[in-house]
Amino acid sequence: MATFAKQAFNSAKYSAIRPTYPRSLYDFIYQYHAQGPEPEWQVAIDLGCGTGQATVELTAFKEVIGVDPSDSMITKANKLMEASPPTNTIKYIKNKAEELSFISTESVDLVIAAQAAHWFDYSKLWPELARILRRDGCVAFWGYSQFRIAGHPSLTPLIYEYSQGKDPRESIGPYWEQPGRSILDNHFLDIPNAPESQFKDHQLIFWTGDYHPSLPASRPTILRKTVSWEGLQAYLRTFSALYTYQEACPEDSKQFTNLSHRPDSGKGGDVVERFWWKLKERVAEEKGGSEEEEIVIEWPLTLLLCRRM
Repeated sequence: MATFAKQAFNSAKYSAIRPTYPRSLYDFIYQYHAQGPEPEWQVAIDLGCGTGQATVELTAFKEVIGVDPSDSMITKANKLMEASPPTNTIKYIKNKAEELSFISTESVDLVIAAQAAHWFDYSKLWPELARILRRDGCVAFWGYSQFRIAGHPSLTPLIYEYSQGKDPRESIGPYWEQPGRSILDNHFLDIPNAPESQFKDHQLIFWTGDYHPSLPASRPTILRKTVSWEGLQAYLRTFSALYTYQEACPEDSKQFTNLSHRPDSGKGGDVVERFWWKLKERVAEEKGGSEEEEIVIEWPLTLLLCRRM
């Protein structure tokens, strides 16, 4: 998570191209919360809120607090809120997720984390959540793993090779912050369960489709986005591992061509372009030589739920 906290990290580009969580996900969480004996809808907390993408969707709650350790993310979140004022009360606070002393004991009804739960120190977070949540208050953490191109399962090894491979020149795999990324790619299975003396009903919900058949009771994917090829490249350039790769391999960025196809020479292109060209070429091959203007990106998504006793 340190990459996101750096001043040079472009939070505006990050928020603009990332996938948007579907309304059905929030409805699922609301239904879970409503199953409590006397559910309250007063206060919700969004940990690792980033630019507030999920924070602003918690309209069922009167007050929502977004918490993030990054100055640039909090600044962008406030600017977005000014441009589009919410119907409820929202405020953003720069802070670590595990340090919530500014929140009163037993005052919170729901705590969420969207694509941030893999960064937390649960030896500190679970006790803090146990302190701030009301009885039967809920935790809902979700995250998505590596993207897939819908209708083209044969490209999965190529995507894996780029994102999780070991080649320090052709893969960004060695540059992810760990163990965070591995927790995400393993669908939250490595997150320690909430203490049974304080929480109940701990469960993982998988919307991973056919991409990970080993996961139990997997549901169809719900996180998807139709993008142009240029949009896909813009998304690839938001990866935090790429930022670290460019710091370690500054000469690679000088090979950027801004070309839509691989040069006839077969040379050139930075690490993103080289991967992106391969994807375009493979998709065209599978389409009999025709090039699609748009593609559908899907992300396997996992939701962690539990409830305060």
